[in-house]
Amino acid sequence: MAFVGIAENKRHLTKPNGQPFFIMGANYEGYFDRAWQMWDDGKFNPSLIIHDFRKMADAGLNTVRLFVSPALENDVRANDFAKLDRVLQIAADHGQMVLMTFNDSHNLNLAEVAALDAKVAYRYQDDPIILGWDLENEPRFYNFAAAIYPSNRPAPIQTNVLVSHYEPRVSQQEAIELQNQRRIPGHLNPQHAFYYINGLRYFIEFAEDANRWGAQMGKTVVDYMYSTDSAKWHKLIEVLNGTVAAWLAVRHTPVRQADPNHLITVGYNWLYFAGLSANRRLDFQQFHHYGPVSLP
Repeated sequence: MAFVGIAENKRHLTKPNGQPFFIMGANYEGYFDRAWQMWDDGKFNPSLIIHDFRKMADAGLNTVRLFVSPALENDVRANDFAKLDRVLQIAADHGQMVLMTFNDSHNLNLAEVAALDAKVAYRYQDDPIILGWDLENEPRFYNFAAAIYPSNRPAPIQTNVLVSHYEPRVSQQEAIELQNQRRIPGHLNPQHAFYYINGLRYFIEFAEDANRWGAQMGKTVVDYMYSTDSAKWHKLIEVLNGTVAAWLAVRHTPVRQADPNHLITVGYNWLYFAGLSANRRLDFQQFHHYGPVSLP
């Protein structure tokens, strides 16, 4: 059985027959009156989903991006795949490949999330309607820095590397006060809270420098990251890269072990993370670019 793959030159996706495959797709969270509730008991309605998928097919789309929301997570934990089976069949009936996006709840317990992801991937490992597995939609600093990592896979952002290299921007006492004000995730212990808030402050300064440089030079954040002009932030970039590598090791490995057939990706919307070399572990990357919006 053949699946969507990556061209030898790494420049595009390929159909099972080896021909180029260009995604024309849409996110789908349900019919308009139950958006983000499509998997909920009492809200799940195949007839309405068929109505929308028919419109996708008529519009010339070939791919739909679905999300594993909390309600669907609960079904999977209970070994109830009836809803997901039905939607995948609807997609197949309407000529839509499926890019399945995990962890729409942004659960920070990575081992817990990875186990559920692998359960889904294992069930559908031989299903040709699956385009690939998207480990998470638009993870940002918080999702990486505040995540709960297994003890054997620590994240550099949760160590003293940055506060030892740069002058702390926030003291340990100030970090405690900020955590009491709920401005630092409450599940972090005092030491990790101290590392978190300082890492965030460094990241904000780095992002400001990167955006300023990009505007002046007419280049991108990624250009800045790999230029000599960002030398002061190379330690931060190194730590961010190591943290994303740790995050991917926990999230990616169980899915790949469960399903050796389908592509694995992450849907980034921040170039600061999309531009890191740790992402070479992925089969391909998504980048969600949002243009400016204005009203008349």
